[in-house]
Amino acid sequence: MFPTLFSPLSLNGLTLRNRITSTPHSDGMAEEGLVTERLIEYFRAKAVGGAGLVMGPAGCAVHPTSPTRAGGLELYRPEAMPGLARLARVVHDAGAAYIPQLTHWGRRGNSGDRPDPLLAPSAIPEPVSGENPRALDEAEIDEIVAGYADTARRVQEAGADGVDIVAFANHLPGQFWSPLSNRRRDRYGGSLENRMRFSLEVLAAIRRAVGSAFVVGVRISGDEFVEGGLGPKDLQAIAGQLAASGLLDYLSVSSGAGMTPWAQAAVVPGHWWPQGCYAGYAKAMREITGGLPILYAGRVVRPEMAERLLADGACDLVAMTRAILADPELPSKAREGRLDEIRHCVGANVCIGRRYGHYQPVACIYNPSAGREREMEPVTRAPAARRIVVVGGGPAGLEVARVAAVRGHQVILFEAGGDLGGHVRLEAAIPHRHELRGIPDYFYRHLFEAGVGFTPNHELRAATGRALRLRNVFTGAEVEREPVDAVVAALLRRIPEDTLYPELRPMVETHLVGDASAARPTDKVILEAAVLARRL
Repeated sequence: MFPTLFSPLSLNGLTLRNRITSTPHSDGMAEEGLVTERLIEYFRAKAVGGAGLVMGPAGCAVHPTSPTRAGGLELYRPEAMPGLARLARVVHDAGAAYIPQLTHWGRRGNSGDRPDPLLAPSAIPEPVSGENPRALDEAEIDEIVAGYADTARRVQEAGADGVDIVAFANHLPGQFWSPLSNRRRDRYGGSLENRMRFSLEVLAAIRRAVGSAFVVGVRISGDEFVEGGLGPKDLQAIAGQLAASGLLDYLSVSSGAGMTPWAQAAVVPGHWWPQGCYAGYAKAMREITGGLPILYAGRVVRPEMAERLLADGACDLVAMTRAILADPELPSKAREGRLDEIRHCVGANVCIGRRYGHYQPVACIYNPSAGREREMEPVTRAPAARRIVVVGGGPAGLEVARVAAVRGHQVILFEAGGDLGGHVRLEAAIPHRHELRGIPDYFYRHLFEAGVGFTPNHELRAATGRALRLRNVFTGAEVEREPVDAVVAALLRRIPEDTLYPELRPMVETHLVGDASAARPTDKVILEAAVLARRL
């Protein structure tokens, strides 16, 4: 079905089982700069699900002058290596290759309560971080270059398959490239040759430290989307020089930058961007770099598009990072032809919004297990089947019905309206948010397959014994249903639980799940519903 997508690829002697990649992203699961069990399980799910290459976490610091964002790894510390070695083993045991990402954040970091300012090519503040950096002197540049090399060597010794050097999104190498952030008058500023000197020194030092048989790649933007910044022609010229250096085994291409709010949003394009939005930049880079393998990243959420991009020659590897966050088993399901079972990414960007807005670990708007693999174990069959009624076909009610059906219960879903999805279906009518329809569509497919009974246009009115009395909202006719074991009400807003069908409570097990409101976003109520349904 997807012959190119599931064909192997060799990178400098490293054979990948397929072309699907989970690229580095800020997950926020490290603690005190070290690998945690939560992080390991998060990466295990990606590898077990069938990805060929699992990369990250993003932005692992190579030097103490590069403070990571909350939950980032500090790989310049030797004590971080045992955890990284365990992470690499877990990914390898599941059949995937593993490459972490190394960086110095430069002015994009967060000095927090540290007394020293951030470091950058020039003392130019960045609007997003709001930090006022100090310009690096040449001795500090040499020290940071050595930090990249030493960290890469330790990563190699820990068992990783390579390192990914991030220059995109305005990390330190990209800060040297851009005339907006580099106004130096020494050999690291001015001409493009000088502005590239730092990144080429980093790559040469890494290659000396790890040898020729270790994968080294760079992530680069196709367009920064910043006035006066680096545009496609500038970045293609940089890509050509990087490829000509002979130091790289691949180039990872996305777009955006971190120096303005708009360019930051472009780094992780949501559903207001078209799918495959940066593929043209990747194809141009592939033509310029003379056969250097290209990894494309930018809103590829369906295997059909991934296959087309590969077949059209836009790239050699495809990042499906948020798609795998929504459904880690996407690669396996696509390979086996189980496309209707895939929980597709809808581009809501709850995942990265939690990181940028609140420095919380990543999550998914409708995969409650994402980032919670240790707490949310796979759904298991219940000891005995029960008859369960779910009242309300919004996101919370749909998740309760889905999980309860997987557990083997007989589930009936009642909805006062005529369709499933609740507020999400209404929200999907907003221009550029149509992909949100994927949420109720996913539930509809799974509930249909599980045999869940769906009765639209009915509301629960009362009870006689343990039988439920329902009223048709259009005709007013009432009908009684045979006895049930539990009722779960998923309502648009919270109400006092003691007011919920009080005549039912002495006779039938009742539960209330508060559906989304201004204070209860969709991902939170789906998580609440998933936890409840595992206990029914």
